[in-house]
Parts: sequence; C-alpha cells; structure tokens
Amino acid sequence: MGPTPIFSYIANMQLPAQNYIRNQLNGLKIARLLITFSGVDGSGKSTLAHALIEHLNSEGVRTEYLWWFSANESFLGKIAGSVVQKLAKPVESNARGFPKVGRVRALYQSLVLMDFLLHVWSSSILGKNLVCDRYVYDIVVFFATELHYSESKTKNLTLLLKNITPKPMIGFLVDVPADIAMQRKNDIPSSEQHERLRKLYFNLAKGDPTVKFVDGSKRLEEVNYNVWVQVNDRLTRITRR
Repeated sequence: MGPTPIFSYIANMQLPAQNYIRNQLNGLKIARLLITFSGVDGSGKSTLAHALIEHLNSEGVRTEYLWWFSANESFLGKIAGSVVQKLAKPVESNARGFPKVGRVRALYQSLVLMDFLLHVWSSSILGKNLVCDRYVYDIVVFFATELHYSESKTKNLTLLLKNITPKPMIGFLVDVPADIAMQRKNDIPSSEQHERLRKLYFNLAKGDPTVKFVDGSKRLEEVNYNVWVQVNDRLTRITRR
C-alpha cells in the first residue's frame, strides 16, 4: 500500500529512511525510533499517529503503534481491572469536577502504568520503532487530575517519568481550543475542564527541547505535513552525525 492520500503531495520529499535503517542495523548511532504524541482529548493525536506510522512504513521504516492505556487490556491490566470492579467504590466527583479515586483505583492505575512502562521498555530493548499515542505528559496529566496531585507532586512525577522512560527522538504536543475538541468528541465534561488540562499540558512541556507544538485546529493535511517535515528534519540531523 502506498502513502496515505494526505501525504501524496509530499511523496517526493526526501526521507533518509535507508540511511536510518542502515545505521540502526549496524548499531552505529540510532538504537530505535521513538516518536510521541501528547495533548488534550479531541486534539487529533491518534489520527496523526496512525497517519505518520502509515507513511513511515511505506518508506521502509517499520514502525508500530502504542497507546499508553492499551496496557489496560493486557493480562496484568485485566487482573487489576477485575479487582477494581469487586472492591472499588462508585466514582464520585470532587468540587473541581474530577473523580475521586480511592486506594484500590490508585493501585489499579499504578499497575496499568507499570504495564505501560514494561511495553515501552521491552519494545525499546528489542529495537522496535514506536509511535506512542500519549506519553509522559499525558500520564502525568491523567494521574495529577484523577488523584488530585499538588503542583509539587505533579512536577516530581514528571521528573520521575522522564528518568524512567526512553527519551523520544521527537515529541508532539497537539493543541486545540475547547470548542473544536468538543465538536470532535462528545465525552469531554466541560470547556472549563478542557482549558484547565490544556494549560497543565503547556506548563509541563514548557522548556522541553524534544517537544514540538502543533496547532491541531488547522486542516488535517496541513497538520500532517507539518508533523512530517519535523520528523524528516530530525531524521536527517541524526543520520548526518
């Protein structure tokens, strides 16, 4: 299958895929390809991730997709989920509109996170190329809001996860305003909560040199093009070292 139509008009853009693959096989400078997409719900992370994977695969760079909460469907996640269903109390909302989470749910979320880390590290050790739909900042936002972390605890969790997860070659923070996100997804609680999460993402990613900010409100073709230009540029820099 050829490149997806949204990439058809940039098909002639040079991709240093063959150099990348040779370097990887020879174990010279590139251990693996890791690209991440982060951002609020409805920003278009999954759409962009799948389109990029399709294009990389069509160019000879075999790449896999990983959604961070897919660990929920693993053996460990299913066991933890069954425990939650039997022991956890019904979810209530606090004054800020976020769900209250008891110890059992906190344990469950921790197990899911551990399983995600296992997935990421095992793929990295095996030399697999990954595009991750959600990564460190999404996990931090999830835990910070669900477990009501303080600002200092949120920062500490961010530093911890950055130290125990593989470093991405490049990460994208996809941003959209609340009105567009709510048009795309009907399960966003409120525009106020969306804006709070949006602000938290920006505060966490601010100053991170690996993160590229993407305006997800633009036309899909334009956003995909911008993502591809950034990835191609980064690959070019690596293979020229």
